[in-house]
Amino acid sequence: DQHPSPAIPSGGGRWQKWGTGESAAPEPMPRRCPPATGVPPSAPMPTQEQIRAAAARIAPHIRRTPVIRLSPAETGLENPLTLKLEQLQVTGSFKPRGAFNRILSAEVPKAGVIAASGGNHGLAVAHAAQVLGIKAEIFVPEIAAEAKRARIAATGATLVVGGPTYNEARLACEARAAETGALLSTFEGHRGSVEAVALSEDGELLLTGSADTTARLW
Repeated sequence: DQHPSPAIPSGGGRWQKWGTGESAAPEPMPRRCPPATGVPPSAPMPTQEQIRAAAARIAPHIRRTPVIRLSPAETGLENPLTLKLEQLQVTGSFKPRGAFNRILSAEVPKAGVIAASGGNHGLAVAHAAQVLGIKAEIFVPEIAAEAKRARIAATGATLVVGGPTYNEARLACEARAAETGALLSTFEGHRGSVEAVALSEDGELLLTGSADTTARLW
C-alpha cells in the first residue's frame, strides 16, 4: 500500500497530511458553521443556454450515461419513472460533471484546485485535475471511507484529513485555499428547491431536486 493511513488523532481541530505523518493544529473550528465561502445563499438557477454550454464544455471528459424509463406497471407507482444511471459515470457518480465544469470555466492558478468532501465530490475533483494535468488538494473528514481516501490518493492529489466532521474539513479547506490561492471547488453551487425538471431535446434528465426556490427550465 503506497498510501498508508496516518494515525488520526481523536481530539477535534487537528489534521494530518495523508501518508506523511505530518501533523498540524489549526485554529479551533466550530461544530456548526456558515455556508461555504463564495456561495451565496440564493444563487440563481442556470439558464438553458448555460446548461448547454456546460454540457459542451465537459463532453470530452465524461460518459454519456444511459436513461431508463419505467412504466407505472413496472414500478407500482402512479406515474412513469425515468432513471439516469450516473453510477456508470467516471468515478461512479454524477460529480465529475460539476468538477470538470468548474475547472474548465475558470482560470486555474498555479496552486491548482482545492476541495472538501466526504468522498464523491473530492474524488471527482481529483480525477478532473489528474485528467487536465493540474494540482489538486482534497480535504476529507476523519469519517471518510478508507476506500474513497485510497481512490483520491491514487489520482496523485494531496489528501488531507481536515478534522472529525465534514464541516471542520471544509473550514480547513477554505483556510488553505485563502493561503495558497487555489481554485475552490464546492458541491454547494445552488441552494434551493427545484419543483420541476429540465430535459434535453432527446429527453435526457438534466436537473432535478428539492429545496427552497422554484425553478422551471424546459
